[in-house]
Amino acid sequence: MRGNKGTCLLCRHALGLRSFPRDPKRFASTHHPEPYVLPRLVIDLDAADSKYVRKAEELEEWYPASSKRPFPPRDPPLVRRPIGQSPLPFKTKNVTPPDLLTFALMGDPSRVWDLNTQYLRNIYRYRRIQSGDGVNAKALQLTSEYAHDAMERLDRAGFREYKEKRFIWQLETCCNRGGFIEVARMVSMLSSTPKSCLFLASKGNVVLSAIRSCRKNQNYEDRRTIVTSEMLLQFFNNLRINMESKGVDIGPDICYSALYYASKSWNLPAVRTYLKILSEKSYRPSSSYQPNFSHRSLPNLILRLLYEPEKATMPIGLETVKLITGWDGSGSPATHETRNISFVSVFNERHKNNRFCSAYLTGLAEMGLRDMLQAEWQADPKYAVKLWKEDARLKAYTFALAFLVAGDKDHALSILQSVPKDHTEETILTDTLPSSDPQSRQKDSLTDDATKNDWLVQHLPTFMDMFEHHYLYHNVRPDPQLSNNLQHALQHLPRDPQQILNTFEKFIVHGYRAPITGSKISPKTLHWLDKDGVQGLVVMGEAEHAYPLYWKPAT
Repeated sequence: MRGNKGTCLLCRHALGLRSFPRDPKRFASTHHPEPYVLPRLVIDLDAADSKYVRKAEELEEWYPASSKRPFPPRDPPLVRRPIGQSPLPFKTKNVTPPDLLTFALMGDPSRVWDLNTQYLRNIYRYRRIQSGDGVNAKALQLTSEYAHDAMERLDRAGFREYKEKRFIWQLETCCNRGGFIEVARMVSMLSSTPKSCLFLASKGNVVLSAIRSCRKNQNYEDRRTIVTSEMLLQFFNNLRINMESKGVDIGPDICYSALYYASKSWNLPAVRTYLKILSEKSYRPSSSYQPNFSHRSLPNLILRLLYEPEKATMPIGLETVKLITGWDGSGSPATHETRNISFVSVFNERHKNNRFCSAYLTGLAEMGLRDMLQAEWQADPKYAVKLWKEDARLKAYTFALAFLVAGDKDHALSILQSVPKDHTEETILTDTLPSSDPQSRQKDSLTDDATKNDWLVQHLPTFMDMFEHHYLYHNVRPDPQLSNNLQHALQHLPRDPQQILNTFEKFIVHGYRAPITGSKISPKTLHWLDKDGVQGLVVMGEAEHAYPLYWKPAT
């Protein structure tokens, strides 16, 4: 009985064992040993006279309802743009000679954003050129469908005369696509043939409008390209060289704008170049905003000298004064000789040059050039500033204000005393009103009590312009109350010379210039304080309870 325990275990598992094999399962695919033995029903259906089979003639047409939902109507097929076809009328991604030269000199565009190779990088993306390809493969892809003839390249890019309106639209909307880089690319391609250069010269205002849109819409935090004055000057210089090489003049729009950005960048050779073009071609402003460029170019140079006084006595400062006045700044002015190419020699011959003359005389006073002011006062009528023409009283008042700003009160008083009290010269109103400024200024709105003195009312814009430039050179902006008080005081100037100087002195800023931080000028607000019997000029700080940055009593 020693193996009982093992026997029980064996019996326990042996209960599930069978002495005979199980029957195999029958499946539908299983081969039947008698394939021709069919059921009775199948035999009856196969018979020709079976009662279970209906004749085909007795059948009725019947279609069962579909259990699926009906398909919605299909949309019109999408028309996809073929690869390589641009939706814009002018294809700026076509390869140009500068692109090939950039590739030959600089190689592949860097993955880091770079202004010099950015458009070559765009061409790589457009043509799907991989950086891992060999040099020969990249060169073949860049030069495929490349035309050596400039006119043929423009034709392939889409330059057609009948698409002129589309080109204008594409230029004006460049700020929505690539910004200034897109404008520069399109202008560079259009300046490659004489025919396209003529198109640019006739549409210079469109180019300037596109540039202004790019400058206004640029975001200094998000955009990588900050359009500076130096970049725009380089753009205009390249455009001028391209157009002159094709025998095409740049036109007044581009010339005035280039002069403005050249003076803003303090690039004296470029300033001289565009002044010569204005003098030789006798360009006149043709668009509504060009006069702003003409009378704002001069203050840009004067502001640089005022805020960098250490350069005033250096060669660059003396050359700047020479470009402004036309006289040598190191010696005594030659008042009876023809001026050299300068702002005065160019803009002094223009009609209705009120804004320019005000900026010029006030700028000489701010820079402390009393010798130049005296030379202008004694200059020969052929070469003198022609703002006042035959009005000695207007000339005396403006020069007295200029000498007062320069700090020479005695000389200003002597100039006013030189005019006879009974002097009543009349001038034509259009000779002094600023016609070049399209924006109507509030200074032209005259009150009823100001009509008592027709002469002061007639020449009020001249005095207001001089004070406006005086505040501009100090980087301050008058508030509305100060502007109204100044206008009222100028409309009621007394005839006594000393009282005239006292009236001018109330509104002149001495010993303060608001700082200019960065490239953007943000002027401080100049207020007129009239509280508790105290009147004067004041510039308040930015904080809520800050001390005044500048204070000057009126008396």
